[in-house]
Amino acid sequence: MRTPPRNSLPYPAPYPFRTLFRTPFPTRFPTPFRTGAEPRRKTRLGGGLVAGLVAGLLLALLAAGGCSVEYHEATFQVVEGVGEIRVVGAIADADARVLDAGGAEVARGTTDSAGRWAADVLPGRGYRVRVSGGGRRQESEPVDAFGLAAFDVRESVGQLHVTGADIGSTLEVRDGAGALVGEGTVDLLRTFIGRSLDAGGNTFRVIDREALVASADKQVMSVEDSLPDQSFYDNQVLEAGFNYITTRDGTTLSAFVSFPPGAGPHPTLVFYSGYDPSNVASGLAAVRLIGGPLGYATVGVNMRGTGCSGGAWDYFEPLQVLDGYDMVETIAAQDWVLHNHVGLAGLSYPGISQLFTAQTRPPHLAA
Repeated sequence: MRTPPRNSLPYPAPYPFRTLFRTPFPTRFPTPFRTGAEPRRKTRLGGGLVAGLVAGLLLALLAAGGCSVEYHEATFQVVEGVGEIRVVGAIADADARVLDAGGAEVARGTTDSAGRWAADVLPGRGYRVRVSGGGRRQESEPVDAFGLAAFDVRESVGQLHVTGADIGSTLEVRDGAGALVGEGTVDLLRTFIGRSLDAGGNTFRVIDREALVASADKQVMSVEDSLPDQSFYDNQVLEAGFNYITTRDGTTLSAFVSFPPGAGPHPTLVFYSGYDPSNVASGLAAVRLIGGPLGYATVGVNMRGTGCSGGAWDYFEPLQVLDGYDMVETIAAQDWVLHNHVGLAGLSYPGISQLFTAQTRPPHLAA
């Protein structure tokens, strides 16, 4: 009996195991009715074609989802705040989104007609803002959102005074547009001063970026807007001995009052300097000894940041001059001052201080 030829069975021979793994995408499998005389053909897809198909599929999916990899550097400003991120100067009526550091969307909205938008977010680092509209797609650099700081920030004339901050920490002062306008290190007294800040209706915040905390929005006063009502001076009472004079930004100045013999009111001389005029044991005591017998009341006042006065000292800065105005008006408002006018006196530093104070034209300064 004749032996049938190999693979002449009415069903295919088993597909070779090694071929299954060598050819990952077979395009033509054995035909069940193929005879053994037909050659077996194997084909495989090229790697470049597969890569092209996959890339095309990914691009199609991105387009369908409204995504784009072409985000350009933002021309708008991002203002970092306490529990929020604000956008300023963006495209008007545009789609705005906030992405966290992992790329997840955490807030979405629409900018207003002025290109502004704000989003509430949790304190964290590495947020990015994307704004799409008018045929443009822009993305910000990474920004942070902060928790509310525990340190105190007091508003002053062209300055912000920080107390209770962590020693050695670096603090930033940023304006309402997010621009850095001041920076420094907290001293051993846990204080920091942001100086030379432009009032002009602007707002500021103090940021400790390492601790991821910031102050609430603050404003500084201009010289013109800082002038208190007369009642601010009238309501302060000074008596013989040690006193404190409160200035327009809340800083207190150490003062020592001496009366001559007899009932008042008395002509009054004021000594204002950075030495120790409010110290009863200072050289000014001789002036008191002379002024007293001549019938003069004397008042020695230490500049801010000197002696027992509060605040920080800086050589004839604007606040030091404005303090001179507040000092004159507070002393002149006392019922023991003759005619409610005072004179400034002294040599050297107190003499220079007279000129700086006089330029503010206190209405109750006699000479």
